[in-house]
Amino acid sequence: MTVEGYGKRDIARALTADKVLIPAAYAAEHCPENNHSHGYANPYEWSCTAISYILEKQEYMGHTVLGKTVTENFKTKKRGKAKPEELMIFKNTHDAIIDEETWNNAQRLKKTVRREVKNGTYKNRLTGLLYCADCGSKLTYRSPNVQHRPNGLYKG
Repeated sequence: MTVEGYGKRDIARALTADKVLIPAAYAAEHCPENNHSHGYANPYEWSCTAISYILEKQEYMGHTVLGKTVTENFKTKKRGKAKPEELMIFKNTHDAIIDEETWNNAQRLKKTVRREVKNGTYKNRLTGLLYCADCGSKLTYRSPNVQHRPNGLYKG
């Protein structure tokens, strides 16, 4: 859905409307012995944070990722997030849910800033795909009026 231009909020609303179990509820149902969740109000209520977390995980491509955290201070045992180059990634250790090309496209599109129009009806399919040939900056869509007619123009 991210590759199709939907944002985290849109994906969360769609999964909630389709009554898809959140990960904690799914774990409680299928692996109760390994479930350590502290409860949830609605097992079908998806959040933007959950969607964001799922979109970041390389494990969905079939890879095993180790060393995600590092000890910043061994005396206080404070831990922090490891840099991407410090991760140990073992490729194709299990069945992939998503192919690598689609995952990379989703990561690229996730970095693109999307602004929802006031009336919430207009969605530009080319967001994050067009760049200026001269300077390389992202092109943005400017609607000619408040009604957001489709004959706008692109600016760099």
